[in-house]
Amino acid sequence: MGFISRRQRTEAVRHPKQNTSAQAQALFRRSRTLTGSVSSRITAATEAAAQLRSPRLKEHDLRAHRRKISVILMISLSMTLISLGVLRLYTARITTKYTFPDAQLYLEYVNDYLNTHPLERLQPLLNANELTRYVNQKAPEVEAVVLQDSGFFTDTVTIKFRTAIARWQLHNATYYVDKSGVAFLRKPELEPSLSVKDESGLPLAMQQSVASTKTLGFIGKTVGELSNTVGPVKEVIIPPTSLKEINVVLEKYPFRIRLHSDREPIGQATDIRNALRFLDSKGVTPRYLDARLEGKAFYR
Repeated sequence: MGFISRRQRTEAVRHPKQNTSAQAQALFRRSRTLTGSVSSRITAATEAAAQLRSPRLKEHDLRAHRRKISVILMISLSMTLISLGVLRLYTARITTKYTFPDAQLYLEYVNDYLNTHPLERLQPLLNANELTRYVNQKAPEVEAVVLQDSGFFTDTVTIKFRTAIARWQLHNATYYVDKSGVAFLRKPELEPSLSVKDESGLPLAMQQSVASTKTLGFIGKTVGELSNTVGPVKEVIIPPTSLKEINVVLEKYPFRIRLHSDREPIGQATDIRNALRFLDSKGVTPRYLDARLEGKAFYR
């Protein structure tokens, strides 16, 4: 251990810079070997681990340190942007632009679905078809449900309602049906001009059961198919002869066409189109056309 004399202490007070140099020199103790060099022209394999470092090596270390800090900053910025993106796509609140009284009811249906499928609150994971199917089970008048991003944590619900092509008035209730055969009770924006004429004479309870199930669905599909293949339908009649028979009158033809609700609407529409072409070619206007049997048509 070295001793500092009184003179050296006095010089240290008068010349602090020299004192710093003296302290640095005091580090070089006896029996110690210094490695490295302060010269930029001298290089060695162990230069990076040496005690003495040249200006070139110091610059190299400084660049490496800056590079490390830059990488850390870039990773932090990337993680921040990813987190903001995930939050931007997360649906925490559902709103709607509709003001009609039952608008909140549709919001409840959407929220119920998202509560049972929490992962689908992230927009990329949302199954729009399953959401529409769930809401449609609660409200058959809904054809599609669309969630549109409207800000952080907020989505706006847009609902597409079905377009009714026929209606069936039963006492105080009016049933509607679209071209896909889905029946519903909610009044559409555009009231359909086609109304089902009931001549069955059935009790009201049985009529309501028929209207809300298979028969009304068949009417919707049949009217849609006939409108696409033959022409617009003027009348739909429920005759008294059978619960499964449906009569339609086209705008171009004055006679009734008999249909069976157990047959597929597409097949019956094809048979009707072929039969009408035959009648037109012969110039015949029958009292009725019966297309209840597959692949055949009868007229009188």
